[in-house]
Amino acid sequence: MSRFFLITTVICAVFFTSCSEDEECRQSRFVRLRVGFHEMVADISTGTTSSHSISLDTLNIQFADVQADLTQVSRVELPLNKFDSLSQFIFIFIDTELDINIKDTVSVFYEIHETYLSFQCGILHTFTLDTLRTNTTRHFLDSIVISSTEVNNISNAENIKLYRRPR
Repeated sequence: MSRFFLITTVICAVFFTSCSEDEECRQSRFVRLRVGFHEMVADISTGTTSSHSISLDTLNIQFADVQADLTQVSRVELPLNKFDSLSQFIFIFIDTELDINIKDTVSVFYEIHETYLSFQCGILHTFTLDTLRTNTTRHFLDSIVISSTEVNNISNAENIKLYRRPR
């Protein structure tokens, strides 16, 4: 009886250890593009301009047949397509004062890097940003800037800054 108990204990310990490692693999493998919303503010007295983070009341984002509705957001994290070097995002900015939706499409071009983690964890996909385009729609957006080219799960840095048109 004690031999059966010992074998059962060892099997359970191995099972639960492998599950916790798998859970750690899942958490560390999610790599997202970090996008922040900003505006340029001019100081008339000094003649300088500076960048400030802004919070949007309501935002709708469409990408790869997914739609996300967000409120009070100043930064979003978006998945990049790991099977193509291009991801497109449609940002629908909802102006509650004017009661209109303002749509801009942003195309993100990048290189894909694959890193083998382990048999259990598989492959980690990271990205290096190359180019951004707004596809000639700049209704809400004035400009877009790559602030950090490396999209990975190590750094929490903002990768892209989207600047709102001056009011």
